[in-house]
Amino acid sequence: MTDQDIGDGVHRVDFESMLKEDMARQRVLPHQKLLLTVKEAGEVLSIGRSKMYDLLGSGAIPSVCIGRSRRVRISDLETFVKGGGCEY
Repeated sequence: MTDQDIGDGVHRVDFESMLKEDMARQRVLPHQKLLLTVKEAGEVLSIGRSKMYDLLGSGAIPSVCIGRSRRVRISDLETFVKGGGCEY
């Protein structure tokens, strides 16, 4: 597959590798999920829903909007933690 641009500067090869990484991380879950709800993401970080929405709103943790719902990738949570979180 070629390294072609699929919008917003994301390359298909990069997207596919990120997807494979997320799938590998989620093998321990009862069923595979690509995205977590805000509540689930907060539980993973051991923080409340309001603090999770604060982090999403500030851009400290990226999210995906689907209709009126927000979802969070596990890899984005790991990146946030590996980066030391943020000062709030």
